[in-house]
Amino acid sequence: MLTDREVKAAKVEPGKSTKYLNAGNGRYLRVLASGAKSWVYRLKDAERKTRWLDMGPYPSISLLKANTDAGILKQKRRQGIDPIEEMAAKKAQQKQKTQPAWQSISCSKSG
Repeated sequence: MLTDREVKAAKVEPGKSTKYLNAGNGRYLRVLASGAKSWVYRLKDAERKTRWLDMGPYPSISLLKANTDAGILKQKRRQGIDPIEEMAAKKAQQKQKTQPAWQSISCSKSG
């Protein structure tokens, strides 16, 4: 498990573009060559294909918060819920709510 000191000091080796540090519980710290850091959650789908869920940027999302969120995501997986599909559905629902009223009007030609 990563410590806060290790997270703050994490850097990408010269010549590389990205580094992933295993923080435990399916959670990784993604470090870019630019120095930007973010938390990602690693999961495998039914075909055993690896997928990544972006949990948010560090330090906006702290080590403790990322750990708590990873625990929640792990529970959802145990319940058979795909967090990526769930997030996509919520985003689509939000997009519909924020859509201007004129875009929801059906246009049809009359006679």
